[in-house]
Amino acid sequence: YPAAQTSINDSFAKQVVDTIKNIENHEPVIWPIVGGSGPMYLFEGVPCISIGCGHANSNAHAPNENIFIEDYIIGMKTIANLIHRF
Repeated sequence: YPAAQTSINDSFAKQVVDTIKNIENHEPVIWPIVGGSGPMYLFEGVPCISIGCGHANSNAHAPNENIFIEDYIIGMKTIANLIHRF
């Protein structure tokens, strides 16, 4: 897929950061560009943000991928809060 990017200064990006600060009580780690693929270029001009939950040893996408229950609950609260703010 062609590259796509949403500015970290976009109002939706700022809402995501504020929500994470509010729910998780810390500054989120922001990676303005990450590897991966997806058809985000089809939605040019629409802000696209990817957030996740888990810990440093979650082993994302591995056969032994895991998450702490508390991290899962925080992730649900974060998404619910974003939907409510939208």
